[in-house]
Amino acid sequence: MKRPGAKTATYWRTKEEVEAEYGEWYKEPRYDPESDAYDAAAYEALVKEIVDKAGLTQPEVGVSWRDLTARVNVASGPVRDTVGTQALGVWKGLYQTAVRSVRWGKATRLPEAERHHTILSSVSGYARPGEMVLVLAPPGGGASTLLNLLALRRAGLSSTAGQVLYNGEEIPCADRVAVNHVLRFVGQRDEHFAQLSVRHTLAYAAEFKLPDFYPYAPVLRRHRVLLVARTLGIVNTLDTPVGDAILRGVSGGEKKRVTVGEMAVAGIAGSVVAMDNWSKGLDSATTLDIVRAIRGFTRRSQSVVISSMQQPPEEVFNEFDKLCVLDAGRCLYFGPTDRALDYFTGLGFTKPTTRSVPELITTVSDPAFQGDLVTPGCEDTAPRTVGDFVDAFAKSPFARDVTAALDEGVKGTPRPDLTPDLQRKVRRQSLQSPFRQFIILLRRSVQLIVSQPVTFIVTVLANVVFGLVLGSIFFNVDMTESGAFSRGGLLFLGMLFLAFGELGGVPTKFAERTVFAKQSSGAGFYSVMPFVVSASLVDALTVFVKTVCYSTSIYFLAGLNLGTFGERFAYYIAVLFFLSLFVSTYARLLSSMGNKDLANALGGVGLIVMVMFSGFLVPYDSIPNFLIWLYWASPVQWAYHALLINEYTGLDFTCSPEGLVPFNTAIPDALKVCPPSLSSGTAYVAANFQARLGGMWRLWDILVLFGFYVLCLGLTIFQMSRLKPQGYAYRAPADAIDPDERSAPRMSLDAHFSRNSTTSLTGATAVTIGALRDKYGSGAGGASKSIKASASGGDVAMAATTSSSSSHSSTGDPVGAGKQSTTGGHGAVLTWHNLNYTVDANGEPKQLLNNVMGFAEHGRMLALMGSSGAGKTTLLDVLAQRKTGGDVAGDVLVNGVELAPLSFAKISGYVEQADLHVQEATVREALQFSAALRGGRDVSEADQAARVEDAMDKLQLRSVQDQLILSLAPSHLKKLTIGCELVGIGSDAILFLDEPTSGLDARDALSVIAGLRLIAADRVAVVCTIHQPSQELFASFDRLLLLSRGGNMVYMGDLNAAEGEPLEGVAGGKLMAYFQDHGAAPLPQGRNPAEHMLTVIGAGTSGSSEIDWNRVWLDSDERKAIEGRIDGSDGKPPLVSEQLHGRVPEGGKRAASRRQQLRYCIVRMYRRFWRLPAYNFTRLMTMLFLACLLGLALLQIASFSNDDNTQEAAGLIPGAAFLSILPGILSTNNAVSPAISTRAAMYRELAAGEYGVWAFYVAQGAAEVPYAVLTTVAFLVPYNALVGLPWSAFPFYLLAAVLFYTFAIFIGQAIAAVSPTEEIALTLAPLVNTILNVLSGFLIKRADIPSYWIWLYWANPYAYFNAAVLRNLLSDMTFTCPPEERLIIPRPAEFSTCTAIPDGASYVDVTRPSGAPACAACPINSGSQVLERFTVMDVDKWIGIVALVGFIVLARVATALALKFTRHMTR
Repeated sequence: MKRPGAKTATYWRTKEEVEAEYGEWYKEPRYDPESDAYDAAAYEALVKEIVDKAGLTQPEVGVSWRDLTARVNVASGPVRDTVGTQALGVWKGLYQTAVRSVRWGKATRLPEAERHHTILSSVSGYARPGEMVLVLAPPGGGASTLLNLLALRRAGLSSTAGQVLYNGEEIPCADRVAVNHVLRFVGQRDEHFAQLSVRHTLAYAAEFKLPDFYPYAPVLRRHRVLLVARTLGIVNTLDTPVGDAILRGVSGGEKKRVTVGEMAVAGIAGSVVAMDNWSKGLDSATTLDIVRAIRGFTRRSQSVVISSMQQPPEEVFNEFDKLCVLDAGRCLYFGPTDRALDYFTGLGFTKPTTRSVPELITTVSDPAFQGDLVTPGCEDTAPRTVGDFVDAFAKSPFARDVTAALDEGVKGTPRPDLTPDLQRKVRRQSLQSPFRQFIILLRRSVQLIVSQPVTFIVTVLANVVFGLVLGSIFFNVDMTESGAFSRGGLLFLGMLFLAFGELGGVPTKFAERTVFAKQSSGAGFYSVMPFVVSASLVDALTVFVKTVCYSTSIYFLAGLNLGTFGERFAYYIAVLFFLSLFVSTYARLLSSMGNKDLANALGGVGLIVMVMFSGFLVPYDSIPNFLIWLYWASPVQWAYHALLINEYTGLDFTCSPEGLVPFNTAIPDALKVCPPSLSSGTAYVAANFQARLGGMWRLWDILVLFGFYVLCLGLTIFQMSRLKPQGYAYRAPADAIDPDERSAPRMSLDAHFSRNSTTSLTGATAVTIGALRDKYGSGAGGASKSIKASASGGDVAMAATTSSSSSHSSTGDPVGAGKQSTTGGHGAVLTWHNLNYTVDANGEPKQLLNNVMGFAEHGRMLALMGSSGAGKTTLLDVLAQRKTGGDVAGDVLVNGVELAPLSFAKISGYVEQADLHVQEATVREALQFSAALRGGRDVSEADQAARVEDAMDKLQLRSVQDQLILSLAPSHLKKLTIGCELVGIGSDAILFLDEPTSGLDARDALSVIAGLRLIAADRVAVVCTIHQPSQELFASFDRLLLLSRGGNMVYMGDLNAAEGEPLEGVAGGKLMAYFQDHGAAPLPQGRNPAEHMLTVIGAGTSGSSEIDWNRVWLDSDERKAIEGRIDGSDGKPPLVSEQLHGRVPEGGKRAASRRQQLRYCIVRMYRRFWRLPAYNFTRLMTMLFLACLLGLALLQIASFSNDDNTQEAAGLIPGAAFLSILPGILSTNNAVSPAISTRAAMYRELAAGEYGVWAFYVAQGAAEVPYAVLTTVAFLVPYNALVGLPWSAFPFYLLAAVLFYTFAIFIGQAIAAVSPTEEIALTLAPLVNTILNVLSGFLIKRADIPSYWIWLYWANPYAYFNAAVLRNLLSDMTFTCPPEERLIIPRPAEFSTCTAIPDGASYVDVTRPSGAPACAACPINSGSQVLERFTVMDVDKWIGIVALVGFIVLARVATALALKFTRHMTR
């Protein structure tokens, strides 16, 4: 429906005129991307003509930057935040606050240099329209910061200086929104909605960024999605979900292409595109295809592309026009890409033949690599430090060119004058109107639910189940005093369950926040208000469905008040709907601030405070005056009041014999009276809940509730409008070396780091790289050396001084570096034959591996390569026995025998692409943990320690050995992942690695591969998938298994040519010769053979090959040779010798004993919890806050003794005991997130055979116990003191509370173990808690629980806790009452005085106005009467303690079974 005046602007008229002029041009085949006659050039020309005709031509933008400097805050305080440091911080903060109050703010400030760290320093450069600029820098070098500043993103930086100019002008803050429409930023992270398909992800981006006033907008959007998908090679995955760690979707490389496509589909014509390390996970052929496509489009559209990349292939490098080289935040070079090599060689460096130009550039400033690069004779003149390189560049003509260009001004063609309407349009955050944004976002939000409805269905079913359970418990509530009490509890419970259920949406809303931040403030897809309002409307729809399902399930079963025409039922739904909607919006508000753990804690505390002051647990009259504002500020109170008035108005109650007062069996029932509050429903709620009576209150209640929702919605919009990427604080490592002071001797690790090896790591790296250079190209002196490897008994030791020979194969031994193993060993050989793997795809079998064969032997490195989607990771998973689904066929043997999973885990390690660790451990602790549990009983502690030290030497981890894993750089994190497997398997093993260099820069990739060479030297067979290897990295491998799409084999065999063979001395010479022999084009001069290989087989986004390379392989002699090598029919010495055959670890048991598993798991978990202040310290402070707040609400209701307690205390003490359950409910919810966060690491460690499930869950539970005790004490001591409960009963009360809170935490862990996602867990937790709460005996008396549910009362930890605590508090307690609280009853005829009545010491003789004798009776005289009133179970309080211990055991067993038999992450 068209809104009045919506299309009166001039651009709408222009759109109609242009469309009328050009008609249905898109129906012509040459303009149809789906047609075989499609002409890309003609299509682009026509579209540009149409856009120009509409006056929407984008300007040509020139970008320049001068003296850019950026700083970040330096973190103060300890490097590791722990519960202890947080506690000390609180006291320190209080002390400093007190000092400031005395000194009036004269606080000590850190010197400027100590409070900030400069991460970008005086960087200048420029890009003219149509140019592409490549930024190369090591990790931390400043590339990402530079790109963010050029994209006008400054979040997280404490200060910036310098200028960023668009067309020679600095963009004022007011105009930066408009710049978003010509600016695209592709970030490193793949942030998408996992449920959406690739097609929908791209289509929504096009719909947001290509507004409706564009001519032919729907057609162009559809075309753009198809063309971008075709360019990126993801057409076949358009209907596949994007996916995440839980939901299976596209591959990692394909997901990265979706990230690029999301911004590309929005249009880059005439725009500035910043791409930050976007090629991670892509193979070199695909990367090259994408860059060439961007290159062509940049030329045609005269846009500017500025991209940072890590390990770019040289062909990709050459596609860029300009190069910016950074290190330590300073510029080492800015100038033409094709002149960079000459520049650096002119400084005194020589490029090894095997090293590409980008590799040389990124390693030249690192002293660890300079020894191989400095030209002989230039040792004294070549720059060594970053400062030297900066000075050299400042003196170069390239620096003068930059200065001249900046002085002249870098400008493009200005935009044609826009109409006033369009000028107003482009100054908005989104080009689409707010209404259109709302509609698109609403459609997307609905699709998110429809795409993956499991979570929504589970929550709806939970509401239905709870409604049925609650309705059956309160089935057909009667009209007695018991029914009056139960109705109030029933109304309260419904609110409690629905509210806590909606709070469980915090994790999902946190996930939405990351996508929102990228698309809204980052890319200008939409503005804040349409997003929040549309999300809230969808929340309203889901909340309405859940509310109706719950209400329908319970209302009629319980027999609640329907009114005349069912209007009471409708009002009941409306109140619960608005309350649930408020809590859902409250959860969204929480997700827009802080971290998830803090949001969960704040959400739970806030909701408990609202519930506490709802008028049910603490009546209005009992709330102290200084806290009464919380009563009026509680949305739950307004909702509960509305439900009370709605339900009780018009009802009349009667008293059963048990409800008559006083509670004295000596008095005949005829003389007892019904409490005055039961005269009517309104009288009951007025007396017990101080309800506000009157017809208008029902309207006011719901209006105020709606007002709370609107207020929360407004706060959410405000907070999300301020949402920016989270800032960070810099911490310099303790051993950090200033980049201007770095030198090769300073960087050498020989003396300081090497412990058990005579070979330094720096030296080992240099030997490895030098040996590769010597074998496959000339070094600095131009000499070429042959390389030998000595072999003895199957053991391979590599050195750079030996010549080429081997007893293992016809080729020379792999080139590498490392020390000769001095320990005895036998090695390991892995073989596989006719390997097939099939999965179910929408009911149809899909074959991912097709008759794959091969082998890997100790001392050798095997590379698994192929195009994206060829099945490399799938093959690695199958070989490593890590697949949990699908059908595997074929033989996989280790040393000639098939191994069971536990035995295989002992002899193999698997380095996954994702670095999955317990984030709160240090590097050394992680290595020690893996070494101890993987080595176990078979490896002495001394050898385990030696393995750890050796791994840190090989992988260069000593400098970060004491850092927490969560603070590691990507390169160190990848090395740690390798190290954890290495220390576990030692030597004589098999090491699998999935893309170990992905995401690393060239110097880190070289370092990782050098470490792998050293690992292989210790009789380890290394099997590794790898993307985009440089020529130097490619040559590091000994053999290659190459796959094409569909998991078909293309090649398996030696990679490098042996002496005397064709292409000897060429990296990958054996492989290149194979391809040339079968019709492929020869390797072009200077081209990387790894890239050439993928091009030959048709890899890439649009690659194809006329030759069926799988058929060539099947018919080749090489295949027969490999097959003969595997089965031993080739006449050569067997691959698996007689001595080696069958030498495998014993199966059946893990390496570590149960005692070792338990010890190490418990120690690690205790450390983890100590380093989780966001969880443990927050809950400790939360308990203190709740104790004080609840205690103040019930301030001194008791008298600290068992005597002289008032009637008010008799009514409130049971409520006070019940309130101590609330922290348990909060503990259950809070325990979910920490339990789920370690799940991925646990699955990895279980698969590696490090420990059994039982050790993990015992440790997980043991780590919680100290904090359960601390939080119980933190809550109960102040609570007991404020309420005034007798201290004589406190020790037992504390014991019961410790056990109960421990149970609550353990049941939270059990729920987390069975739940696939955190949101489902947080939905199930309130369901379990509320059902147990209902049947605890407080909200519904035991006598009123239906017989078919009474079993759950007796099997209920809440009931035993209530019974034990109430019997402990009330058994010896007495109550008195002032005259105004006494009841007047006729004096029984058989007694001459009231005091003669048995148990009538508190009765007083009075005379009625009529003269009849009467008694003034105190309603409750003793605690036993209160216990009888609540029908508390008649068991000894110590039985309750025993029962709680039993329930703790049951919760742990349930957790163990769930962890053992459920798996939520599949491969």
